[in-house]
Amino acid sequence: MIDETPVQLDQIEIWQHALEEGRSLIAEAADLQAMAKQDQLLRHWTEAAEKFRQALSIYDAAHTCLSIPAAIDANSYRALRALRDESNELLKQARDALAEHERARWVEMCERNIIVALEMQQQAQSALYEGNLDAARALASQAREMHPALREEAERTMRAAIERAGEKGGLISAVVIILVVAVLMGLIVGVGPQVWQWIAG
Repeated sequence: MIDETPVQLDQIEIWQHALEEGRSLIAEAADLQAMAKQDQLLRHWTEAAEKFRQALSIYDAAHTCLSIPAAIDANSYRALRALRDESNELLKQARDALAEHERARWVEMCERNIIVALEMQQQAQSALYEGNLDAARALASQAREMHPALREEAERTMRAAIERAGEKGGLISAVVIILVVAVLMGLIVGVGPQVWQWIAG
């Protein structure tokens, strides 16, 4: 604690500046955190993680900044008591925000969702190369929904799976037609002479 000696004006200015800076930092961090939560709702995980990370850093700076004026021992100085009490109130806000970050682990959650979505897209590509077209479409669709930043790549995979399914379907149809024609030709060759003999007889 700072002892109760006559306070120099320049020291009061330092404490007042720390208070104002702490208040400004908390407001900035709160705005960033609100934007991060909005990005989170939109599944913009990369942007959300970065904003959460910045907000956490700013809250930590505010906590450091406010710790000094919040520790003033100013029982005999009414003006300083007000400064100390306001600093303590803001310091509590910074501590609560830091504790909330610790509990919620927003940055880790956003980064984990990015990793899961990337793994889904990689699995979709593997399924596509292996010819498992239904799995490729399903995985790419899930990756796109989970992480919209992958939309373009996921949609390319889905289109490729659909095109290959169409080619595969066309090939199967062609094979079926060939087999039917072959069977008919076999019948004509094998049974045809007997039919003509029956007609002539």
